[in-house]
Amino acid sequence: MTLDEILKEIKQAQTIAILTHESPDGDAMGSSLAMKFIVEALGKEADVIIPEYPSCFEFLPGAQQIEEETKIQNYDLAISVDCATLKRMAKNEYFENAKKTIVIDHHGSNNMYRRPKLCQSSITSLL
Repeated sequence: MTLDEILKEIKQAQTIAILTHESPDGDAMGSSLAMKFIVEALGKEADVIIPEYPSCFEFLPGAQQIEEETKIQNYDLAISVDCATLKRMAKNEYFENAKKTIVIDHHGSNNMYRRPKLCQSSITSLL
């Protein structure tokens, strides 16, 4: 999947969820919030859904908007960042129930087969 294709999907979606792995580290938190800012710069809204994260990340811009869960059960688009496996994704039901999904990751071990993805293992963070 190319960046242009990702932009097209974001622009077409009405409801967007951004997800990452459980017990998120700085990479996961930063990538999730950066993706939210990108989506907002495109004139859209997105829900960053992370049920629990360390308080040391509360200073990050946008952290106060992170949600533990949402009322929307079937998003038009779910974007996974910094998560190599569906099994490790926090709140993966939002990803599984979404009409379309995108995986953006830098782990060479990413095994989310049959999903549109952008995977760059040679860099530490895409966003």
